[in-house]
Amino acid sequence: MPFRIEYSDQAFADFKALRPQNIPPTRKLIGSFPHDRWLMGGLSSDYSLPDLDVREMRNGPITLVYELDHANEVVRLLRILAVAV
Repeated sequence: MPFRIEYSDQAFADFKALRPQNIPPTRKLIGSFPHDRWLMGGLSSDYSLPDLDVREMRNGPITLVYELDHANEVVRLLRILAVAV
């Protein structure tokens, strides 16, 4: 079963801001991660939150910053950033 994906308020705002920029389908890029791919994201040093496993991963033209809740199999997106081309 894949990880359930949740959006923080900031990630949802990022998602809405990227849609008009024709970033290749952001929702599809996020949903295209296989189950174990979330585990391979590198720990993020740019976002320090106490007692949380915060990771980031690039997929195509976007970088995802997310919390990974292993016990409940939930990915909570914190930021969705467009990669400068």
